[in-house]
Amino acid sequence: MTQTITLKGLTCDACVKLIIKKFMRIPGVATTRVTLDGLAHVEANRAVLANEYKQVLTGLPYEIVTVS
Repeated sequence: MTQTITLKGLTCDACVKLIIKKFMRIPGVATTRVTLDGLAHVEANRAVLANEYKQVLTGLPYEIVTVS
């Protein structure tokens, strides 16, 4: 299952790498691609809940706008 997540707050390549690292820690996530313009494409073996994405970004300056 592929999900697209729209994010706010990305300003550099380090932001992209950190979000990839955080999303890859979610159980079931196989691959994650993130662009600097705030789009993430996550491939997982299950539907990941929006709250799971938000939880791994807790304390970081990024905001989940949409998950589809």
